[in-house]
Amino acid sequence: MRLLLPLLMLLAVGCASGAKAGGSDLDSLRTLRGFDGTHTFSVRTVGSDEIAGYIVEFFQAPDGSTDERDWPAGAVLVQDLELKNVGFLSVAGKGYRFDKDGSSQPLNARGRNAQIAALLGVEEPLEIRSALHGVRVPKSGSGHGTSAR
Repeated sequence: MRLLLPLLMLLAVGCASGAKAGGSDLDSLRTLRGFDGTHTFSVRTVGSDEIAGYIVEFFQAPDGSTDERDWPAGAVLVQDLELKNVGFLSVAGKGYRFDKDGSSQPLNARGRNAQIAALLGVEEPLEIRSALHGVRVPKSGSGHGTSAR
């Protein structure tokens, strides 16, 4: 019974999400399926309410949790609107695009936001918001991984 309620909530959010209408329901759905130590952010161009894609940041898994993630802490997975993985930023800060065969090809873009923009096919500057709360991520001084550089 304890598992039934979360599954029903996930199903309800998924059914309500519709087709990318504003992205808030899709944000909620994406957050519900996250792992411990993982957080999803929506990506927009500055001044736009339209979501261009998502980034999934991998943080250190909390003490006591089992880390079964495919990505190491410090990596950033970039996803399009359909939540398809289009590329990633390595722990070392290098960007890579997945080709049609699933292989990764290095990006020519330099800088975190430039790499994310290149992977999503949008222009900078970017606005990155927590998918959990919809709040904007600070651009400097926070030490948080999604701040603009």
